[in-house]
Amino acid sequence: MGASEPGNEGADPETPQRPWQVEIDSVAKIELATAILNYELKSDGLGERFRVDVESMIVQIAGNPFLYQRVTRIHRRAVMHVFPYTIYFAVHKKSRRILVLNIHHAKRHPKYWRRNKPRWRQ
Repeated sequence: MGASEPGNEGADPETPQRPWQVEIDSVAKIELATAILNYELKSDGLGERFRVDVESMIVQIAGNPFLYQRVTRIHRRAVMHVFPYTIYFAVHKKSRRILVLNIHHAKRHPKYWRRNKPRWRQ
């Protein structure tokens, strides 16, 4: 049993674990594109700043998804700092996969993101 296998985590701190694989669901991609366009229409360059902030947050999530608030058994959320958005994602520990389900504006109903259930792709 290697250090990165379940049940033996932390046995050898020098052995790196397999990185988290991040996938963005098609619904989240559409929401992201819409938000970028809306911000770009408000101010030139603002949509690009939003896109960069979202990508940066996703990189942080991939660094350690367990730092973020749990909302269900497998779902977590990361609240963005500059823009009023929350990224909802599902974590599949066994395969070390993260599925971004929704990029959610703060004015939406808090449970709106639940409409998009994780569909793990093989």
